[in-house]
Amino acid sequence: RQIGEAGRDLVAQGLAAYERRFPVLAGISFAEAVELARAYLTPAERYVPQAVAQIRGLAEGANAPFEALFALNCSEEFTCRADIVWPAPEHCTSIAFVAGGRVVAGHNEDWYPEDVEGLVVRKVTDAGGVGYLSVGAAYDLPMTGVTSNGFSLAANTVYYRDERVGVP
Repeated sequence: RQIGEAGRDLVAQGLAAYERRFPVLAGISFAEAVELARAYLTPAERYVPQAVAQIRGLAEGANAPFEALFALNCSEEFTCRADIVWPAPEHCTSIAFVAGGRVVAGHNEDWYPEDVEGLVVRKVTDAGGVGYLSVGAAYDLPMTGVTSNGFSLAANTVYYRDERVGVP
């Protein structure tokens, strides 16, 4: 909720940008994606309730519709089907390696340049006491970062052929 309050304008800008670009990304309108995303809510609540709670809090804090933010966070379910041709072949890259006894992890965001201004740094401690530091769009769940337990997190686009709801 605090992130939504602090990034209210960025969340609104992100939703507006995706509403404009969704037909190119997925071949459907953003309103259609919001309707299609409803099918993903029950599996999400079952398997990642904390993520759904984060999106609800973000929506409340940003005064944004939960359904729109949920759909935005499900967007690759609609944009990464095997039959979709992206406008450019570039996508994010994640790396991890050990050098000199130290682990190094990194991630780059190959996305729309106008989204750079919507990036935020989050420093969060959850109810269980685990903290994380992440960088990402104000309107998305954190996709990259590191936890206080030393785990690194990075997300990359994955194309798939099995498009049933609830199949990872």
